[in-house]
Amino acid sequence: MKRMSRFLGFLLVAMILGGCVHQPLVKYDEVLIYNRPFDFTYEGVLRVLDNVYPWGLSHTDKEQGVIIALNQKYWDSLDADKRTCMILVKRIGRRKTSVSLAPESQSVIGAGDILKAIDKTLGAYKE
Repeated sequence: MKRMSRFLGFLLVAMILGGCVHQPLVKYDEVLIYNRPFDFTYEGVLRVLDNVYPWGLSHTDKEQGVIIALNQKYWDSLDADKRTCMILVKRIGRRKTSVSLAPESQSVIGAGDILKAIDKTLGAYKE
């Protein structure tokens, strides 16, 4: 009986520890550079967010070059870190602009899909 309880205890610990192991998050730290003025690039990123499921527009601040996207797939408070993604659009020059994810959003699940969609749509203007 004692052996059986030890075995069940070991099995329970193994299952708990096995459930805690997960895949490492991929970091999307790519900076996309386009030969376009700031206004056109910013507007292009907004158009892309309208078509990338399950992402939607949450908040914008054009003066700061910030666009916040909301992942509508995650709604639970336990998934709060997966819900938002901050996109930064910056002026490099008069006709040159960069698009990247904010450092705190680079490991958000699905953020890479946004960057891929932006690059696919604005890729013709890539440097």
